[in-house]
Amino acid sequence: MTNGCVDVVGASTASGAKIEQNTCIGSANQIFNIGGAPSTTPPTITTQPANQTVTAGQTAAFTAAATGSPTPTVQWQVSTDGGTTFSNVSGATSTTLSFTTTSSQNGNRYRAVFTNAAGTATTAAATLTVNSLTPPTITTQPANQTVTAGQTATFTAAATGSPTPTVQWQVTTDGGGTFSNVSGATSTTLSFTTTLSQNGNQYRAVFTNSAGTATTTAATLTVNSTPPTITTQPANQTVTAGQTATFTAAASGSPTPTVQWQVSTDGGVTFSNVSGATSTTLSFTTASSQNGNRYRAVFTNSAGTATTTAATLTVNTTPSGTIALQNTNSNLCIDTGGSASFTALIQSACSTSNTQKFTLTAAPVSGWYYLVSAASNLCWDVTGGSGSAGALIQQYTCVAVWPEYYQLKAVSGGYEILSGNMTNGCVDVVGASTASGAHIEQNICTGSANQIFNIR
Repeated sequence: MTNGCVDVVGASTASGAKIEQNTCIGSANQIFNIGGAPSTTPPTITTQPANQTVTAGQTAAFTAAATGSPTPTVQWQVSTDGGTTFSNVSGATSTTLSFTTTSSQNGNRYRAVFTNAAGTATTAAATLTVNSLTPPTITTQPANQTVTAGQTATFTAAATGSPTPTVQWQVTTDGGGTFSNVSGATSTTLSFTTTLSQNGNQYRAVFTNSAGTATTTAATLTVNSTPPTITTQPANQTVTAGQTATFTAAASGSPTPTVQWQVSTDGGVTFSNVSGATSTTLSFTTASSQNGNRYRAVFTNSAGTATTTAATLTVNTTPSGTIALQNTNSNLCIDTGGSASFTALIQSACSTSNTQKFTLTAAPVSGWYYLVSAASNLCWDVTGGSGSAGALIQQYTCVAVWPEYYQLKAVSGGYEILSGNMTNGCVDVVGASTASGAHIEQNICTGSANQIFNIR
């Protein structure tokens, strides 16, 4: 039979069961001992125990293994005379020998003896080295540190000992009277970002093992403050009376500096504090009387003072009456085109014609105006009441609606004409054209010359 083995029919264990041939599968039912005696093999060492080095009080563990049939038993043995003689270790009959060490076991050798009916095998002897307990000895003392507030302070300490000591950093805030543990500070280096409140603190490291404790000397932390340094200067401001002026300044320093704004009404000769102005931004509603005032910020901390340059406030008088508006990009004036009907505004060469004259008339909303044509008596209006960029400005019957509300905002070089019907909308010339006849529109305010007009 191909791949045929003899076995017992049905794998029976009963006396009288018949013998058959069957496919070889390696089961016990197909394995036979010769002469009725069980097969035996002597032990063979497969794992040798390794040398161990520990500190007294720690655990030593030796492991060994062997094969054999039947499975061999094991007995660990110890030699206290360098391997000359060995004696059994009481109760040590598993493949791993583990025990708590003492200094007296230093140099002992351990081996395992495996035994079965076929014979005995003995491992090589592994040596146990037991180091004596030694208390911590400081080898590196932490050094004094001097930093500026906000910088990192680093203290380092070290110690020897057996077993290796653990470390805990401690701090005193009362000149060394009492020390408390620094939470989580359990490495040989203590590092942290400093604050002025830590100036004068002292730090030490406590090393500990089972043999004792050793404490470093205390190192002192000196945290210096830094005077203010101006990082943002206030900028000159140009507004129309009644508008808001805003000045901003900033400074670094440690501790964080306070700020006080000051004003000069005599061209910068003398300055006085602005009452309540103690934030980095100074903002207020302007009046014509403030034209030419200068404003500066004084930053102060315990390390010193720093003062910004002075920024000048220019307050233009709100235009009134009948005006003409000349574009600073094209030098042409806004014009109705001579029409008395609902037509789009254009720009044309400046003249004395009533088609270029518009009367500022207060609208129902404070601060906003109608621009009424002296020629047609019609008001500026956004075509279709649109709130979008690019919508043309036309003349239309004066009604109380936002598309007819405008505001003149003083800026460097003239005025922006703000459209009340568009968020951040300014009047300009379509395509920034410099040609006569180009239409007038509302667009996003950009501060370009095409959006700035002079009053004539």
